[in-house]
Amino acid sequence: MDYLRKRSTLAEFSGAFGDMGTLLPILVALTQHDQISLSASLLFGGIFNIVSGLYFDIPISVQPMKSIAAIALLGNLSMGEIASAGLLVSSICVLLSITGGIKYLNSLIPLYLVRGIQLGTALSLISKGISQIKESNQWYFLHQGWTDNFVLAILASLFVISTWKLKQTPTALVLFLLGIVISIAKSGVSVPPGISFITPFAPTAAEFASGAWRAGLGQLPLTLLNSVIATAALADDLFPEKARPVASVTVVSMGVGLMNLICVWFGSMSWCLGSGGLGAQYRFGARSGLSVVFLGVLKMIAGIFFGKSLVGVFKGIPNSIVGVMLVVAGMQLALVTADLGSFATISKRNDAYFVMILTGVVVLGFANDGIGFVAGAVAALVFHYTNRWYDREAGFDPETNREGTEIEEPQSSATIAEVPLK
Repeated sequence: MDYLRKRSTLAEFSGAFGDMGTLLPILVALTQHDQISLSASLLFGGIFNIVSGLYFDIPISVQPMKSIAAIALLGNLSMGEIASAGLLVSSICVLLSITGGIKYLNSLIPLYLVRGIQLGTALSLISKGISQIKESNQWYFLHQGWTDNFVLAILASLFVISTWKLKQTPTALVLFLLGIVISIAKSGVSVPPGISFITPFAPTAAEFASGAWRAGLGQLPLTLLNSVIATAALADDLFPEKARPVASVTVVSMGVGLMNLICVWFGSMSWCLGSGGLGAQYRFGARSGLSVVFLGVLKMIAGIFFGKSLVGVFKGIPNSIVGVMLVVAGMQLALVTADLGSFATISKRNDAYFVMILTGVVVLGFANDGIGFVAGAVAALVFHYTNRWYDREAGFDPETNREGTEIEEPQSSATIAEVPLK
C-alpha cells in the first residue's frame, strides 16, 4: 500500500497514455485487415506492461515492432508471416542475450543503416495511411458518407497540425476516441462484455520463410539498437538517482525475446520495449512502473472481456481517421532519421545520407525490409572500401576534407532513441 500511495498521482496515470501515438494506429490498422488477433494482442500486451512495470519500476514502454507492422500493412502479410518475423527477431535477441554478443553486434551496424530502415518504416506507414484515406468516401456526403470522407481527414489533419507543438496533447488518443464514437454511431455496434478466448496456431514453413525475410530481417537492427541499446541508455539518463544499470541491455534483450516467443503463437502482434515510448511516457508525467502497470491492467480487461466486440468497433473506425493516424505516426518516426551523428568529412556524411535514403526507398518500393537492409548494407560496404582506396591513393588525412579543413559538426547524442511519440 505504501508503494501505491507514493506513486498514485494524476501524472502517473496521464503518463500511461503517452505512447498511444505509436500503439493505436498500428493496432487499429492491423485489426481492420484481420492480420492479428485483437484479443491476444491486448491480453499479452497488458501482461508484458505489468511485468515490465513491476520488474524495472520505471515507465518502460511495451510497443509494437513498427517495422514488422509497417511491412505487414504495406505488403498485406498474413498472421503467420507476422508471427514468423517476430519469432526470428526474438530468437536472435535471446541468443545474443545469453552469449553477450549484442554489444559486439551493435558496433558492426552503422547508425545510418538503422536510420534507413526507420525511414523505410516511416514511409511505409505514410504510404499506407494515404492509401487508407483514399479508401474513404472521398468527397461523398449523402446518407452517412460524411462519417468517412476527405473532409473528415482534413479536419483531423488540421487538429494534428494545430496541436503539434503542444507536447502534452494526446493527439492519437483523441483521434482514436473520435473514431470509436463515429463507428458506434453510424453502425449501432454495441460493445457487450464477454470472455474472449484465444487459440494457438503455427505458421507454415512458407510463411516463416516469407515473414522472416520480408519483415524480420529489417526489424532486427531496429530492435537491437532502438529497443535494447537505446532503451537501456535512456533509462540511465532519465533516472540518474537509481542504481546503474537501471535496465541492463542483457535483461532488456532477453525480455524482448521471451515476449514474442510466447505471444506470437496466439496471433498477437510482435512487441518490443521501446526507447521512444519510455521518453513519451516520461514526458507525460510517468515516473514509476505504476503507470505502465495501470495501462497493462486496462489492456488485459479490454482483451479478455471486450476483445471480440471491439473488433467490430475497430473495423468501423473511419478510414480517413485511421489514415491520418498512420501518416502522423510515420512522420514522427521519420523525424528521428535527421540525426545521423557526426562525420570526419563532408563526403562521408553524404555517403551516409545516400545509404539511408537508398535503404528507405527500397524498403518502401519492395515492401520488404530484407531487400532494403541488404541494399543499404551493400552500398555501405562499397562506400567504405572505395573511400579507403581513394584516401590511400590521394594521401588524404581521413580527419580532414579535400581542402584539408576539419569539419566542425555538432556531436550527436549517440542515443538511438526514437522521438517520443504523442
